[in-house]
Amino acid sequence: MNDFQNLDCINLILRELYRNPKFFSDLNIDSKLYLKKIDKYASFEKCYVDNTLAGIVAYYCNNLESKEAFVTLVLVDDDFRGLGIAQKLMNKVIDIIRSKEFTKCTLEVSLKKPQVIRLYEKLNYVETHRNADSAFMSVLV
Repeated sequence: MNDFQNLDCINLILRELYRNPKFFSDLNIDSKLYLKKIDKYASFEKCYVDNTLAGIVAYYCNNLESKEAFVTLVLVDDDFRGLGIAQKLMNKVIDIIRSKEFTKCTLEVSLKKPQVIRLYEKLNYVETHRNADSAFMSVLV
């Protein structure tokens, strides 16, 4: 477990998986491989409340050809939900993406999470397409 570079973020995700074993089931991903992948390749934006990691956004800002970033995970700890942390973190990520001269940010969200879809719509994301389980949403930055 100590071989993670972003151990605080990984621990937050593991706590969520402990509380909610189906956390990743909507996305059909192998959680161990996913954790290794985002630890190695994603950037993290973090929000601490009283020295406790309250929320994270993991995103990729590495497609220099298309200038399109991808948000792969937004997670706010159960104890801190409803405080606007996800919105604050997403706005910060957009600022970072814009500062790197990227022009678009995309994400995938489970259709079983309408409250999350509404959050992204509030942040000006629009649905570009969907499959049976997910909506893909983008915003120009």
